[in-house]
Amino acid sequence: MIPKSRLEINFCRLLSRCEELAGQRKQNDWRLEKYVKALEEKLIELKKLNTCQPSKESLAEYTKKVEFLKGVINADKLPSAVEKVMANQLLSSGFSSSPKYSQTKVIHLQNQSLYTQEMRKELFGSKDADALSVGELRSSQLFWFHGES
Repeated sequence: MIPKSRLEINFCRLLSRCEELAGQRKQNDWRLEKYVKALEEKLIELKKLNTCQPSKESLAEYTKKVEFLKGVINADKLPSAVEKVMANQLLSSGFSSSPKYSQTKVIHLQNQSLYTQEMRKELFGSKDADALSVGELRSSQLFWFHGES
């Protein structure tokens, strides 16, 4: 196994910190955006290394993770919940079930849940939308479709 360079070790530390921040779900956290920009710069430096360069597989993995984090940030900036849900669905493609992507999958599922709740609130127009039961939804749909009062 090839030893890791100091740059790669620092990159991995920053990557895990970014994944941790993205998993905490603090919206509009300026640190995550700055950290991901630093990750991009470090990734470019890693690709330029002559000695102790990471393997092509590692570089591909790092690139996928950085792109995923950029997508998470961009999805958070979208104006509507529907757009956020769609952007989040597009982010999920390309990740295998390997343990390397376990944190990425957790972040993806957390975002999916959050954006679905936001979309529900937008559609129902109230903060009590989560409290509606399936029966209430069905009876309200029947009312609207049949015009009964």
